[in-house]
Amino acid sequence: MNKRFLHFGPIRRLIENRGMVVRNKDRCVLCGKCVKGCPVGAILLEGESRGLHIDSSQCVRCGTCVKLCPKEALKLEKTAGEVGAW
Repeated sequence: MNKRFLHFGPIRRLIENRGMVVRNKDRCVLCGKCVKGCPVGAILLEGESRGLHIDSSQCVRCGTCVKLCPKEALKLEKTAGEVGAW
């Protein structure tokens, strides 16, 4: 999906209704499989701090990173305002 279209209201709302990617820091081993598999490059592995950053403004909530994670450290979760939107 072309990133420039994500800023339009109807498309953005459809994507946001899928929830957001949440990482369990205790389970994450920073293997980088989610970074390599993200189709829009919304996940960054920060070298110096050895942290993982998920850019929610770029994420299309496709679930690819969730499926690729060998430790099940990532999941799609609804925020409080999205209850019942699935």
